[in-house]
Amino acid sequence: MKNLRERILEHKPLVVLPAVDAFCAKEAYNAGAEAIWIGSFELSTRLGIEDSYILGATDMFYSIFNIRKSLGDKIHIIVDADNGYGGLKSVENAFRGFNILGVDLAFIENKKTGIDKVNSLESSVEYKNQLESFDKLKRKLQIAKEVQKQFNKTMVGIRIENLVMGQNIKKVVNLILEIEKYEPDIILIHEKLSNPNRLFEVADAYNKISGSIPLAAVTTTYGRNVSKEDLFQHGFKILIYPNHHIRREYSYSKNDYYTLLNDKTAGGALDDLISSPLELLKRKK
Repeated sequence: MKNLRERILEHKPLVVLPAVDAFCAKEAYNAGAEAIWIGSFELSTRLGIEDSYILGATDMFYSIFNIRKSLGDKIHIIVDADNGYGGLKSVENAFRGFNILGVDLAFIENKKTGIDKVNSLESSVEYKNQLESFDKLKRKLQIAKEVQKQFNKTMVGIRIENLVMGQNIKKVVNLILEIEKYEPDIILIHEKLSNPNRLFEVADAYNKISGSIPLAAVTTTYGRNVSKEDLFQHGFKILIYPNHHIRREYSYSKNDYYTLLNDKTAGGALDDLISSPLELLKRKK
């Protein structure tokens, strides 16, 4: 398998599927995925906790370890590292762990340490005080890059939330240009509108001025309204589908449990809708 840097340079986008445990990672791999995304929202949900910086680096480490134990180096692992899990020492420790466990890329978002996180999909201008100062973000990036040099493994990405928080195109582009000076490997521009036009404006403006850093996108809200090729042509080399699996699973499981509890038979109401135990036993290893 090509390393992630080489893969990003190819003339097609890298599609990243959601998988926070070994079972899902293996099924993503069997389906043909080259990379998976361990997102904090999905992992928090699976662990029964709020998506508000309760999740720690150790929770991520367990998930990564089990996936690597199952698949080895057959698939690229990309991690959502929230804001680095705390202060600067926490960022250093997290990225040491990521490098040791063989994470290919980890993103730090520019939200403040020490606040209760509000998920970006429900955030609005009123949450703009969540944004990290540039100086603090810069130090986190520098520390993660220093660890990267020691281990030569985990690429460092920066995820910017400014577009979601209501800032205008010019400010977002200027922020990307400032971040670029400190040499992140990837910059993820987050957008929550169903129309990707603002996202494209930011990407086009940045690529016209510089474009030296590859871009990544999380397509949660606008994926149905744009093609992969369109995103690639605007400079987005990595397309992350962040939590589709758990959202689909939730829509089924809440109904399935109700059905089982109210089933007049002894749990047979779902038999025609689900895989047999034998199918699971014989699934591709």
